[in-house]
Amino acid sequence: MLYNKLHCMARRIPILSIRRLLSAAAIWSVVVGHLAGCARAQTSTSEARVKVTDEVFDFGFMPQRSFVSHVFWLKNPGGKLLEITKLVPNCGCTEAPLEKSKVAPGDSARVQIIFGSSVFHGALKKFTQIESNAGGRVPALTFTAQIVTDSEPTGSLRLTPRRIDIETVSFQTSGEARELKIGMKNVSNASLQVALVDRPDRVVTVENVASRLVPGEERSFILRFDPKAISPSLATSLTFQVEGADTTRLTLPIFMGSHPERPDTTGHSKSAR
Repeated sequence: MLYNKLHCMARRIPILSIRRLLSAAAIWSVVVGHLAGCARAQTSTSEARVKVTDEVFDFGFMPQRSFVSHVFWLKNPGGKLLEITKLVPNCGCTEAPLEKSKVAPGDSARVQIIFGSSVFHGALKKFTQIESNAGGRVPALTFTAQIVTDSEPTGSLRLTPRRIDIETVSFQTSGEARELKIGMKNVSNASLQVALVDRPDRVVTVENVASRLVPGEERSFILRFDPKAISPSLATSLTFQVEGADTTRLTLPIFMGSHPERPDTTGHSKSAR
């Protein structure tokens, strides 16, 4: 009987030891994880950081020989002043003027990317790198597009005109504003849901955009321009998201001719990469 008790105790000792070791290891893991989290939090508050809410913007279908733009917002979630030294596009077709080089903790900076489609054709992806004093991961400002000729379709939705060159269009006048009517037609066999997902925050206001188009339906909307905001270097755009049999995007470029300060649109041979 004594032998049986001793044997039972001998069998229980390793099990209890193992349980204690496992319990201690679990506690240590929690402690290490907590300390690591504290270290990361301390690091993020002791240096500048860059956060971009939407790192990639899709223009969708857009015509050749046009200018489009999109505004990215850079936020500094760190604890020190963010100093942006340079914005570096990976292509001469893209312009990224630096409007604000210093961003306080918790503050944001507006960065407008301007792209000249020239004679690019097909799917395209470009990015702009941010050079700064930020620690951690610094995202690139990326955009994609599907560039088409004037004779190629633009998915389920067709806009008329496909581009707006301020130097060549004929405006109607309403008070001090200049108005332009844009046609939109559902050229598919399915009903479309249309949403304006990106618009300029300056220069132009948009009115009466149809949110639903049945097959073959054609509607129009109004663009109202502020003459005082139109400049020789104007380059902006409207981007629509179209949902029907599939989901696509379509961008209407709005610009003022070609300008030496903007990306070249007269290149002889460029291909989308």
